[in-house]
Amino acid sequence: MGLLGDWKVTGITTDGAKVSYPFYALANATDENLTDGIPLEDLKNIGKLFLECKQYFDLYFDGGVKKYKTDAIKFLVQVASYTMSREGKAWSWQEVRHLSQGLYESMEKSPAHFLNYNTPLINNIVAEIDAFIDINSEPENDNDGWVYECCRNSKNMWTLGAILNFSLEEKKPISEKNKSNAKPLLAQIDKEYKLFKKFMEDESAGSKKDFAKFVVTFNALDGGVKTGSVDKWTPETVGQLALTFFLTHSNDHKLFIEETLPFVSSWTENFITDPVWK
Repeated sequence: MGLLGDWKVTGITTDGAKVSYPFYALANATDENLTDGIPLEDLKNIGKLFLECKQYFDLYFDGGVKKYKTDAIKFLVQVASYTMSREGKAWSWQEVRHLSQGLYESMEKSPAHFLNYNTPLINNIVAEIDAFIDINSEPENDNDGWVYECCRNSKNMWTLGAILNFSLEEKKPISEKNKSNAKPLLAQIDKEYKLFKKFMEDESAGSKKDFAKFVVTFNALDGGVKTGSVDKWTPETVGQLALTFFLTHSNDHKLFIEETLPFVSSWTENFITDPVWK
């Protein structure tokens, strides 16, 4: 009797798969903005549940805390349902169960393989859901307060820029750990950049929040690359750098379109595709 002969595992995956459609719908929303008739607030709560379950999964898989095994299995069911949407498959609870059981068997029998092939997939999903929640969350106060919150959370992007600086300056490869940590951030940058471009192509169809969020991300990355030091990061520093972009866009739109935008686009695309991340 193999791992999947455990009736408890089979029961957990079966029960979870039958109610996993919301995670399939969430993937549709994060990719194509299709809500499947589910209210936006509900989709955000589904995303928050996924992120919460990820913490229990980490405690089991990374931390070896056995009491979270059931939670880890439930999380893999969510991953399977989300992934089905990404692969363009029609939702089926039987297929979700099959996929989740495959993930479970990989996790238990081949943890190294799971770490190399499935962990990056999960990290990308987390980055997509984080971005979806952020973009669809209204600021509690005014827009300036929301932008400052983005600046306050920008240290990971600044750090990513500093890592690239170190690799290029010292002519040393980036460690496998840093490469792994970079993958969800690179996915987040790519997603934010696409939304930024959508706004720039048609400001009436895009979102000013998408524009502002990416401007903060870009300036945090650029600050990290230029200084090469994580210690140089502060929310205020990123805010001042971003402010220049906001003012140029507002006060000299022609200059922004003709000079700033081409530079930002080229810089970002080169950063994301730089061979050092491979």
